[in-house]
Amino acid sequence: MKIKPFIKVPLVILENMFFSIFPNSRPIIERLVYNPYQFNAEHIAYSKNQFNKFVKKIGGISEIDNKNILELGPGGSLGFGLLAIKNGAARYFAIENGQHSFVNKKQIGFYRELLGNDHDFLNKIFIFKNDRYYYNQNLVTFIEIDQQSNYSIDSNLIDIIYSCAVLEHVHNLNLCFSEMTRVLKVGGSMNHQVDLRDHIFAQN
Repeated sequence: MKIKPFIKVPLVILENMFFSIFPNSRPIIERLVYNPYQFNAEHIAYSKNQFNKFVKKIGGISEIDNKNILELGPGGSLGFGLLAIKNGAARYFAIENGQHSFVNKKQIGFYRELLGNDHDFLNKIFIFKNDRYYYNQNLVTFIEIDQQSNYSIDSNLIDIIYSCAVLEHVHNLNLCFSEMTRVLKVGGSMNHQVDLRDHIFAQN
């Protein structure tokens, strides 16, 4: 047996214990100390690859033109959504169980590289105010909820719902699919990729 599980299991247990005792500490730690979800240089190629595979599956780039797209569980990376808007989507919604996406000057640099140094598009997406970057809410809406909550999105608003390696982490699939069905337009589509690997004992 590999040694990795003997290292990773205690760390996962300690992490879960800490955040159970101090539930409000996670966003502070992720903002100021360490954020394993944050968009970085490694996510640039990954976001492009995921977006290209998604576009191929739905039948081409024209299928997202002027569409409202919802992504479940993007973590700290909204790269998929930004690529969708840049390629014609009208609006991008992201639902996450907790806030992991903090935009700072370093992140803007990575997003700039992802988006091909398109300064006009970046200025349209990101608003700089009081020494902080914010998303333009008319284009990017980040929704932070817990897993027992309904989505704060109007019914029949979304054209496409997307997720990658998220549904296997959902505790209440009945509520999740009920809410996705509610917000999805008639004739809309979903595209979900589910990761069934064991991340502690095996990677296959």
